[in-house]
Amino acid sequence: MRPSSRGLATETAGQALDESAGLRMEFRKELEVATGELGVELRELVAGLRTEFARLTELGRRLASLATETAGLHLRGAYQSDQDYNRW
Repeated sequence: MRPSSRGLATETAGQALDESAGLRMEFRKELEVATGELGVELRELVAGLRTEFARLTELGRRLASLATETAGLHLRGAYQSDQDYNRW
């Protein structure tokens, strides 16, 4: 290679490295923005899941209470039925 060719090759390689570094920085910035957006979406999803879990938990409590109340009514009904049977 001639001396001027080496200088040109070095300059071209330097430009390519600078361009590559610039692209990496741009990609890193875009990645940070996308990661931040995903973080916001994840927090919103978790908040929604917590709300839904609380709602389902309350529904479970209500169902358990209703089952207990219903069982009590069945027992009272059976007892009343036995009492009616014994009277005759």
